Amino acid sequence: MIDILDVINEATKEANAFENHAAKGLSLEERVLYLQGLALVMNADGDIDQKEKEYLRILIKSFELDESILDSLVEFGQAPDKDTVQAFFRTFRRRPIAQLFLFDALMMTRRDDNIDDREKAVVDKIAEQLEVLQGTYQDIYDLFCHIKNKDWDESALYFSSHLLNPEHFKHLLDYFEVDFEELMNRTVELRKDRIIRILKEKITPNFDSETPKLRLSAEVLLPLLQSCLDRREISIIGNSMIFDEINEVTLSELNLYYNQEARSLSLAMNGDVCNEMILKKWSSVIGLDGLDVCNIIWGSVNEMVVYGTADIESPQLIKLSRAYKKGQYILFDGYLWEYKDVSRYNIYNQNQLVIKTLSSSFDDVKSFMLKYSLDDDDSKGRLAKVNLF
Repeated sequence: MIDILDVINEATKEANAFENHAAKGLSLEERVLYLQGLALVMNADGDIDQKEKEYLRILIKSFELDESILDSLVEFGQAPDKDTVQAFFRTFRRRPIAQLFLFDALMMTRRDDNIDDREKAVVDKIAEQLEVLQGTYQDIYDLFCHIKNKDWDESALYFSSHLLNPEHFKHLLDYFEVDFEELMNRTVELRKDRIIRILKEKITPNFDSETPKLRLSAEVLLPLLQSCLDRREISIIGNSMIFDEINEVTLSELNLYYNQEARSLSLAMNGDVCNEMILKKWSSVIGLDGLDVCNIIWGSVNEMVVYGTADIESPQLIKLSRAYKKGQYILFDGYLWEYKDVSRYNIYNQNQLVIKTLSSSFDDVKSFMLKYSLDDDDSKGRLAKVNLF
């Protein structure tokens, strides 16, 4: 006789599968290798727990494979062969999907509620052999902690910032029934704050205060560019990365290597990227404005930057957040400006500026003249736009 209670308990103890797990799109051979890699992690401590096997079962269902493969995966975890292990690393080394594998590996190590040093050592070694950058590995771990603790607001950053490839992790929101759009809408300011904090740790300013420039390492740019490549927003021909079918930059300039067969980008070397087009695209996608970039460069803009706001009734009048001191920059209309003292009169120790000729937009304005007052056209120097990239 069937025990209905047992059937219900078995069927509802966990969701049946991840919908749209990114590894589902791999070839059959690659999906099996992916699971065999996790089987190595499962037995890293010499003890295969039922909860660990259950996680493999969930992934097997997610990959649309027959559940009968579970027994062979357990056997492989208990007695792995060198050829298969080598095939695993050859298949996933430097590929973006390795990020997701490491996340699943971390999930596997916590299934039995017992964090073993041997499991950690195995996952660390796999990350090293897959050539996942240390900074990226840390981001994967941070996301894992947020997901494990169901801290969705903090996890939101990783689904929008391109610190990791967001498309590889969105299935987690579906699994836990978290609405993506609602999460993004309620965490706009929080995500902005978190990305700035994280970038401050990842970026070495390396600039002259006279000519401030944002410099990004190839490591920071890599997830974004890979995501653009996956969405066919960029193409790669030879050594050139092409944007919008017009603009292009060489891969060597970006310190990147392209695997044409796997359609994956990886680091050739982790040097700084100075290409203005790439940096502006990154800034636009991340959603950073002039203030944010200044904050990243200086760490704090309180002393180096004065804020300017156009007067509602008299748009030519720019009100400053405090009296201007020599050497400071002025942040106005989303751009950073440098004051050029080229006239008889200047703006030192003053709380407002007057634009001589008002422009409808400052997007294409490289500099503009200042005048003495609304009624006096005598020059007070000019403001020149600072190119932060």
